[in-house]
Amino acid sequence: MREIILINITGQDKPGLTSRLTHILAQYDVTILDIGQAVIHDYLSLGILVEIPVEHSSSSILKDLLFKAHELGIQIRFSAIDTKS
Repeated sequence: MREIILINITGQDKPGLTSRLTHILAQYDVTILDIGQAVIHDYLSLGILVEIPVEHSSSSILKDLLFKAHELGIQIRFSAIDTKS
């Protein structure tokens, strides 16, 4: 079953932040469908729409992202996207 998740990241922008998060996605062969960001006065708002491969559990991927976000001092939120519509 196809699983699409929107990842929203907010917080103080830092060099290499996006790279560290997308590195985790790459380890699980996650497909990035869309990405957008805005930085205003060093405050990052980043959205990444991803497709989770069927051979990986989304819970493992989201857990790793959550731990990395905590380590980086940023907020992260996940929203499942309905693929039936």
